[in-house]
Amino acid sequence: MLFWFLILLVSIALVVGVAVPLVTMAQTPKDTNVGRELKGNRLAAFALLAVAPVAAVAIYLEVGAPQSIDPSFREEQARLPEEPAPSPMAAFDEIPADQRLAMIENMVEGLATRLETTPDDFEGWRMLARSYGILGRKTESVEAYRQLTTHDPNANAEDWRNYATALFEARTSEEEGYSDAFLNALERLQAFNKDDPLSLFYLGQVAREQGNGAGALVYWRRLLSVLPADAPIRPQLASLIEEAESVQP
Repeated sequence: MLFWFLILLVSIALVVGVAVPLVTMAQTPKDTNVGRELKGNRLAAFALLAVAPVAAVAIYLEVGAPQSIDPSFREEQARLPEEPAPSPMAAFDEIPADQRLAMIENMVEGLATRLETTPDDFEGWRMLARSYGILGRKTESVEAYRQLTTHDPNANAEDWRNYATALFEARTSEEEGYSDAFLNALERLQAFNKDDPLSLFYLGQVAREQGNGAGALVYWRRLLSVLPADAPIRPQLASLIEEAESVQP
C-alpha cells in the first residue's frame, strides 16, 4: 500500500512540476524575462521527466517488490528457509546408470580420437589413462600411460607410478611374468626416489615370484622402515616378510 502511495505522490509532483509550467509557457512571450525563466523551467521539467523512470526503477530495486516495503513482509521472508542451490549433477544423477555409463564412454572415446591428432597433449593422455582405469579397461589404460611417458620427456614420478600400477593390474596371472615395460617403470621410479614405497613393494613382489626370497626381504624390510607407523599396508607387509623369512635357509 505504501508503495502505491509513493507512486501517487510522484505523479502529483510530475503534474505540478511539468504540466503547469508547460501550459503557462505556452501563454507567455518567449522574448521576455518571464519567458526566459519559464524556458528554464521547461528544461527542468523535462529533466524531471527523464529522471522519474530511473528513480522508479531504483525504488523497485531497493525494495525488491512493492509489498516488501511492509516490515511484516520482510520479517516473514526472513523466516522462510533458504532453498539450496540446485546441484549441477542432479539432472545427471537422474539418468539411468546404463545411460550414464554410455555417455561417459562416448566422452572417453571422443578424447581418445582427439589425441590421435594431438599426441603432445600430455594432460589429455593422463585424463584418458585414468578414465580407462576407472572404467576397468586395463589394456587401454596401460596404452594411454605408455603414450604419455613416451611423448612427455618431463613425465613425473606420479605418471610413472600410475603406469607401473596399471601394468601390474593388467597382468592376467602370476604365471604371466613381468614385462620389460613394468620393470622399466620401476627403475624410473627408483631414479626419482630410491625409497619410493610403490617401487619397493613391487620389486619385492618381482623378486619373490622369481624365487629370490632373500631379495624380496631386502626390498620389503626397507619399505617397512620408511612407512609411517599408521600405514594401512604395514600388517600385510609384515605378513609377507614373515612368510619370506620362514622359507629362508
